[in-house]
Amino acid sequence: MDKQTEVILAARCGAAARSGTNEDNCLIISSVGNPKNSNNHFGDGEYLSEAVSLGKNGCLLVVADGMGGMNAGEVASAIAIDTIAKIFLDEGISRMDLTDNNVRKLLRKAVTTADNAIKKAAAKDKEKEGMGTTVAMLWLLQGKAYYAWCGDSRIYRYNDSVLDQLSNDHSYVCEVLHLSEEEAFTHPNNNIITRCLGNPSEQAVPETPQPETLAQGDLFLLCSDGLCGVLRNSDIVDLLRCAAESPGLKDGTELLWKAAEEHHWHDNVTTLLCYVKSGPAPRPKPEKPAVASQTIDPEKDLDKVAGKKKGKGRAALWALLAILVVSAAAALYFHLRPKPLAEPEAPVPIPADSAMMEGTFHDSVSTNPDNTFRPIIGTEERPAGDTSTANGKATDLPRPQEGTDSLRKNTSPDTPQNK
Repeated sequence: MDKQTEVILAARCGAAARSGTNEDNCLIISSVGNPKNSNNHFGDGEYLSEAVSLGKNGCLLVVADGMGGMNAGEVASAIAIDTIAKIFLDEGISRMDLTDNNVRKLLRKAVTTADNAIKKAAAKDKEKEGMGTTVAMLWLLQGKAYYAWCGDSRIYRYNDSVLDQLSNDHSYVCEVLHLSEEEAFTHPNNNIITRCLGNPSEQAVPETPQPETLAQGDLFLLCSDGLCGVLRNSDIVDLLRCAAESPGLKDGTELLWKAAEEHHWHDNVTTLLCYVKSGPAPRPKPEKPAVASQTIDPEKDLDKVAGKKKGKGRAALWALLAILVVSAAAALYFHLRPKPLAEPEAPVPIPADSAMMEGTFHDSVSTNPDNTFRPIIGTEERPAGDTSTANGKATDLPRPQEGTDSLRKNTSPDTPQNK
């Protein structure tokens, strides 16, 4: 027996102030397969349990929302609840091999059996013709959460500020239009469903996914669309956070009801809560990046251990360092580069009479022992006393040989001019 798992159960079912007749019904069986179990089947009222130890066959919660606009919706939901209760209170469940597949088959059988019972009742009474209901079921068994639904009644799981919507609405906006949560919430036809129990034209086909593993702190919510039709999931997660913190779920269902009323509820509202108090291990936290103290292979595992955040940080650091180096190099270059030189002056004409002979350009002339001045041009020297002229001007001097100095200053081809 699963005596270690303890749960707390709470429920509230009734009509909104504007709706008048309550077409919802709900069921809580704290000990499945035990006909002596004082199961709680009600259409109006509240329920709160102390901590309950799950037995061998677990516990069952069911919500049924009678079809608004159809005849006798409250009758259809009551038939569904009665039919399902008989199946899950049968002692024969204790002798079953409750594998995952067999449990899911039993959930499907319960829904289809209830569907047939509703159709049979409608066929006997024309006033009830066309009545129908949705259904959502949760069976906690052997450390797992099995669930099934048909219609738009929902099943949620909350744990550590995370809300998971386990069921998907069988509705026009979701299955036909494929709208987002927000678009479906505000669409004018979001009350049209595509599956239900009691539809005379087709068999009810519930969904029964693979089970979820139970964890300590799990808080399950089953509700009719009277609640999720006026509250967004972002509202529900905040309310369930408060419910999980309240002692024994005492205020949980009351919080949900008040919130629905404040959001102008217009339909019947049913809320069932199941809190896993103890037994299973807590739900694992999301994995964190490995710490640097682990033994790693620097060449193979560094990127894996560092993770994307560290890789991005290292890349940003290198980029910043590169920018600083480039900026410093540019500043140094502009600081040390040679200053631009002025345009060279025109060659100084060599006068034949005074300036050159008087030794004005000492770096371009030579003095010989007899105190006569001679300009140095290349490697050739004009003999002293050679004052031959032509047309009253100094005779043209030989062109300087390639690679020799000239009279111009700072005009060597190797001297930078415009740097």
